[in-house]
Amino acid sequence: MSLRKAIDDKCKECIYCPLSKGTWRQQVADCASTQCPLYDVRPKSNAKKQGG
Repeated sequence: MSLRKAIDDKCKECIYCPLSKGTWRQQVADCASTQCPLYDVRPKSNAKKQGG
């Protein structure tokens, strides 16, 4: 397993809720857990990357 996949999987496991609005990437990009060690390397949605 790659490091990127491991990070993606952990973030998805932590915050994603299929009943909530948005894709798992959108939900992870909106994560507010700034104390998380993965916060700065969490996956972000393509819309966020294009906008900033």
